[in-house]
Amino acid sequence: MKTFLPYLFLISFILITACEQYKCQDHPHDRAQENVSLEKQIAMGKRLVTALGCNDCHSPKLFSATGVALNDSLLLSGHHGPLPLPSSPFQEIDARFWMVFATDGTASIGPWGVSYASNLTPHETGLKGWTIEQFTRAMQEGKYKGLPEGRTLLPPMPWPGYQALTDEELKAIFSYLQHLPAVANRVPAPMPPQMVN
Repeated sequence: MKTFLPYLFLISFILITACEQYKCQDHPHDRAQENVSLEKQIAMGKRLVTALGCNDCHSPKLFSATGVALNDSLLLSGHHGPLPLPSSPFQEIDARFWMVFATDGTASIGPWGVSYASNLTPHETGLKGWTIEQFTRAMQEGKYKGLPEGRTLLPPMPWPGYQALTDEELKAIFSYLQHLPAVANRVPAPMPPQMVN
């Protein structure tokens, strides 16, 4: 029996070492499962973005005789270009009591002044470099750029309603946005009310 003990220890050592090496390797099967999981997360994010109406404000539109459609080449890239202030008869509307949207919904005028829908694509003028913590703070605390000291997001961004989203749903939305084609679009800064009236 004593003669077998060294062999038993040697076999145990080889098995343990082999198991540890196997765990450390990058296995194609594991990668495939991660890819499927990421694909499901992105699909959930796309569904949530669509259901929550994010495209209504953040995606420029195309207009034709058959109606309005999202501009797929600028999807979720925010307001493009300066917004000409309304001219007659809209100048007669008192912005303290009314909210007016730009034709494609990416900018609005109201008691807060003029606000522009931000670029949600993974470009440096959008969400490139953001962390999930920043995104969560922006969505659930209404903080500009997701920074603790950021100003409160302006209307019509309905961030208080997004407090009902789960961590899983927020991660899914963020994953979807991070996998969009990046669009270069630096959105104009908001205008205070005194510049509107």
